[in-house]
Amino acid sequence: MKVGIMTITNDKPNYGNRLQNYAVQRVLESIGCEVETINNINKRVITKPYKAFVKNIISSIHYNISGFEKDKLNTFLREKRFNDFNKKYIKKSKYFVTETNIPKDLADSYDYFVCGSDQIWNPCFLRSSKLDFLTFAKKGQRISYSASFGISEIPEERKAEYKEWINGLDYISVREEAGADIVKNLTGRDATVLVDPTLMLTNEEWRSIAKKPKLNLEQKYLLTYFLGPISDESKKKIENFAKKRNLKVINLLDKKDKFIYSVDPSEFIYLIDNCELMCTDSFHGCVFSIILNTPFVVFERKSKGKSMNSRIDTLLKLFSMQDRLADNVTFNSNLFEMNFNNVEPILEREKKRAKEFLKNAIK
Repeated sequence: MKVGIMTITNDKPNYGNRLQNYAVQRVLESIGCEVETINNINKRVITKPYKAFVKNIISSIHYNISGFEKDKLNTFLREKRFNDFNKKYIKKSKYFVTETNIPKDLADSYDYFVCGSDQIWNPCFLRSSKLDFLTFAKKGQRISYSASFGISEIPEERKAEYKEWINGLDYISVREEAGADIVKNLTGRDATVLVDPTLMLTNEEWRSIAKKPKLNLEQKYLLTYFLGPISDESKKKIENFAKKRNLKVINLLDKKDKFIYSVDPSEFIYLIDNCELMCTDSFHGCVFSIILNTPFVVFERKSKGKSMNSRIDTLLKLFSMQDRLADNVTFNSNLFEMNFNNVEPILEREKKRAKEFLKNAIK
């Protein structure tokens, strides 16, 4: 069966997004599918090809040249390295689709379409559109695999279109319980809650694509990965964590350091696997800490005043790790020690559920 994956492909470089895309590809291949990710462009301004070319050229220039803004150069280099990861690991279509430009024969080019995972259905994202619900596909072809809304409630002004789009799907699975509640409240339909696709691969499978970055890692380190703003209180807490074990702090989104900011998804895996503690507000920061048995602390993140922790809450509940929330962690707790003994049996059960869902949808 030939399957087209619809996920976020035209956005800022994001580790979780790229690694879940790779995982969805691998999971579908494991059940005998021929897989391709469909390049899609969201509603944001599209970077023209010549600009992308210039970015790649500039990113290779040595940074000691005066007059260049280092943070912008570092951003260009980061984008280039993510693109290199895509070329190496993600099988993508040679064409792009947009909401208003869909090839007439697209539905006939694949047997099935799978949308997900990640926050592909987040209504707060400017990219959100009917493309993410496979409205271009035929009845019987539309499957959502561990798709995420990212928030716990759909804005009132978008409920009607979301209801219509969700009802067009043939098989619905979501990544968190809050997502299943949204589907039920909007459509009356039951959605299957499945683990994120990244959890479907073993730690050894992830380590097989991990790569040591060009960083000085002689001193043991604490890794931070925050997608939202970090409060002064949280910064102080992390600094105290590091002092407790004399750890170097590596901030993965430090724009001022080209070697750190340009770390690619393969190096992201390596850094989590080898750190003493992961501090994050990222869902996938938590996921890879669990997969790689790395102690972690998770902080709350908000978007437009609304908590984005619903998917993290579901994850922590699944593995009984609610004690890793920052508000629950103290110096007297086992900060640098975690019991991961229950992870493997839970994952085996959840992997079986996910594969049964996909095999039932893709016949």
